[in-house]
Amino acid sequence: MNFKQFFAYRIDAIVRHVAGDERWRNFFAVALLLLINITVSRKLWLATFTNQLGSVEGSFISISRYALHHWGDLQWFPLWFCGMPFLQVYQPGLHITIAALAGFLHITPERSYHVFTAALYCLGPISLYALCYRATGRRDSALFAGLLYSLFSPAALVSSVIRADLGGLWLARRYQTLVHYGEGPHIAVLTLLPLIILSLDHVSFPTGRNGSERRMWAVSLIGLLAVVVLTNWPGSVGVSFAVLAYGLSCIGTSKYGAFLLRIIGCSAVAFLIACPFVPLSVITLVPLNAQRSDGTYLSLKQAWWIAAIILALYGLHFLFNRLRLSRWPRFVIYFSFLTGMIVLGFYWANLKFLPQPHRWQLEMEMAFAAASISVTPGIFTYLTSARSRGNWKRSASMLIACMFMAMFVIQFITYSDYGRVQTLPIDIKTTIEYQMSKWFDQNMAGERVFAPGSVSVWMNMFTEVPQMVGCCDQSVPSFEHRVAFYTIYAGDNITDPNARNSLLWLKAYGIHAIGVSGAHGREFFKPFTRPDKFAGILPEMWRSGADAVYQVPLRSTSLVHVIPEAAVVSRSPYNGVDVAPLEPFVAALENSQLPPARIVWPNAHRARILAQLALGQVISLQNSYAPGWHAAANGRTARVTEDGIGLTIIKTDCTGTCVIEMSYDGGREALYALVAQGLGLSLMIMIACWPILKRLRKAFGLPVRTLSS
Repeated sequence: MNFKQFFAYRIDAIVRHVAGDERWRNFFAVALLLLINITVSRKLWLATFTNQLGSVEGSFISISRYALHHWGDLQWFPLWFCGMPFLQVYQPGLHITIAALAGFLHITPERSYHVFTAALYCLGPISLYALCYRATGRRDSALFAGLLYSLFSPAALVSSVIRADLGGLWLARRYQTLVHYGEGPHIAVLTLLPLIILSLDHVSFPTGRNGSERRMWAVSLIGLLAVVVLTNWPGSVGVSFAVLAYGLSCIGTSKYGAFLLRIIGCSAVAFLIACPFVPLSVITLVPLNAQRSDGTYLSLKQAWWIAAIILALYGLHFLFNRLRLSRWPRFVIYFSFLTGMIVLGFYWANLKFLPQPHRWQLEMEMAFAAASISVTPGIFTYLTSARSRGNWKRSASMLIACMFMAMFVIQFITYSDYGRVQTLPIDIKTTIEYQMSKWFDQNMAGERVFAPGSVSVWMNMFTEVPQMVGCCDQSVPSFEHRVAFYTIYAGDNITDPNARNSLLWLKAYGIHAIGVSGAHGREFFKPFTRPDKFAGILPEMWRSGADAVYQVPLRSTSLVHVIPEAAVVSRSPYNGVDVAPLEPFVAALENSQLPPARIVWPNAHRARILAQLALGQVISLQNSYAPGWHAAANGRTARVTEDGIGLTIIKTDCTGTCVIEMSYDGGREALYALVAQGLGLSLMIMIACWPILKRLRKAFGLPVRTLSS
């Protein structure tokens, strides 16, 4: 045997070994999915600032930027909505991770955000591949599902509204959601969703007899559920749809009660671990804000439709039993049904079973892609077996295979072009978002401003000027804040003559300058109904084309004031023109006879107020109220309360010169949450270390039970 023959023999042996090795086959399938998605998102991996200024990613990066620069002081966040607890701004998981990555790699937060979310985008189809491979045991079916999820958007097929927003039937909705709308946290949860169901299946139906398998998968499930809760609320609801679908698919299996207890137990432990970072006060605020955002409130109409869905699920269960389907086809159909009812019920019939039902489009797309496993095993088996049959069957199988390959290649080219166009780089310094933000930074440092539309979204990427709006809609501290936003952005000569009502709201919330975007300006959203309503009424301080900044005249630039107790806003206004409760308060702010007050912030969650107080006077701090603030005036405890528009009032027994020390620690809720987290961590350690505990129980002569029992 010469060298050439020996070399050919070795290459042939290696190829045969690779082709026959299960791990290599999975490796090539995963590598193909990874290559496709990296190519589609290639511009995002290298992006700093892109042409998507309407994206909410500016706010997410701002949170990470703030965390990076204030790593040891993340209790109070002073920049948005007149200040709020940091944990109320948004679930901190993704943002803290991006800040840590930026600090570790010594890169900017925007680069860190784009690299991390691009990686999550690329890993999503791979996690779906892993789930589908577990479900079918077939690489071809799992790969087909991963390719569908990577290169096709069923939402555009089933909804003309989505198709019009996307720009065509064959474009990438998932990538558009990531870069155009900035839903990085939601994409992160979607990547984890298949892994959660995979872990849940290993916990419920372990493949081996080794008890450590179930324990380790249980720990994995708990960790993944905790990460989801710490990342995104819509994604958390989407995960609950998937878990519910899986639970329905397992009805009728042996020990179903134990199965339910495992799901409930792992979910409870995960919540206990996460609860210090997602307090109950935040959890109750989020659905309330979601309902207010689009006016969706549960009523008898929704109740009837929900009852109909339950009946439909029962009908599906009866049909599946007659067809004797296994749990995996049941799961993907249940998951597709639940997400499809929420999304398509909204787009087809304007039914809102939940607030913001359009948010679960991506879960529906994942469910539809996973549902392909119910069909593809039979197709691929037939195509494979047809090769050994007649010529016409062999030709037909080759034709179908070529059609699939051509479809995926065409979609790959289309998606690659779409990804490039959606992620074009820009010089951020040429944008109105950067220019107005920098003007605020140079001229209004330390003073609260009202930034318009997309300027508000991006401003704290470049500055730490506090503002009245910000992100995100789920975090708005009170209904009165929403009333103020609406009044300032809207209003006409009848409801808001001479912008009088808007000015009262601006002054009440301590706004010293307001940016206004014109109808033909460069700001992206253009939220003002009447951009000219402040012209000639407020002094103009800066202008760039149709976009301008106006000064709001106030007696003091301070956000703390001495006012008569009778001037406190005693009731919440009904709407934006119900300004009667505001008038005494704003009059007191403008009263030059009242003594000034001064506030110093040693850090973000501590403040020192110096004021001269008389009997019947209180301190008004134009910061959003939150439980967990404590105050002491000249060493004696002072009462911290809320006024009718969600701002902070400090009542003391002090007269004359008063030094008021304030601090924020989250209150009792934070303490209880830490205790709950300790309990959750202890339970998770017990699950992981169960064999050691069994040995200890035996050593002490105590009865021993297995974890599976």
